[in-house]
Amino acid sequence: MKSAADILSELLAHTNKTKNSLAKAIGLPRSQNLYDIEKGKIKNISSELSEKIIKAYPEINRNYLLTGKGKMLKENSNELHEPEPPEIVRHGSYEHDTVIRGGKDVDILLQVPLITTPKHRKYADAVASERRIEQFPKFPILPGIKPKGAIWRYFEVGGDEMEPTFRKGDFILATQVSFLDYFESGNFNLYVFVTKDRRILFRRAIVRERRVPLDEDFAWSIPQWIIIAENEEKYPQEILDGDDVLEVWLHRRSILNWSPKPAKQIEIKVK
Repeated sequence: MKSAADILSELLAHTNKTKNSLAKAIGLPRSQNLYDIEKGKIKNISSELSEKIIKAYPEINRNYLLTGKGKMLKENSNELHEPEPPEIVRHGSYEHDTVIRGGKDVDILLQVPLITTPKHRKYADAVASERRIEQFPKFPILPGIKPKGAIWRYFEVGGDEMEPTFRKGDFILATQVSFLDYFESGNFNLYVFVTKDRRILFRRAIVRERRVPLDEDFAWSIPQWIIIAENEEKYPQEILDGDDVLEVWLHRRSILNWSPKPAKQIEIKVK
């Protein structure tokens, strides 16, 4: 018999969603219940929650959700729930034209906006004013990547802050971090930060919480990142406050414009 946390993990894998996006898909007002299930604070999936899941995903076995026994999918589940066709998702006037949700895994030559160094400030201006980003060139996503369920961008590294790992002229392929997941970011991964003062920063980062009191009983939590350049002699560590951030992007792949040198001296052994 599987635990509620195991059931949730399999459900997330099946739906290809995060906890926040799954909560939205099933009409759950708050995603905290899913986090509590994952952490073991909630031991069983309730009948009410199972109803919401089955309504959104009829192929899921109700008994599996409630007891952890049997298989997750009903027999002939493909006939019970046809996948939604791929769709382009738009939010207001600002077009996220690289989001693909739903649909079968098919070969799609996805065109991803490419933000070159001269266009960094123009891109930040577009984000700040929620304008469309159609004026930026697009480049096909790298082979072997399944783009479904994420927002993608290419960013050109504009300086030497991440040397020796990344150099000026390298390109970073990244996915956007939802503001709902800001407190889950960090762990010294490489991020691209778009800031309100129109900078695009390439840094490793860890996140912490800043508490802003609202009254005697309540406080507002705001993320703060400690951002770290690899070239620390020239770029000291900074604290980047959540209030100063427009977008956060997580590094996924790289395109280097240089060939790494061998780690050791090469000796010629053949004659």
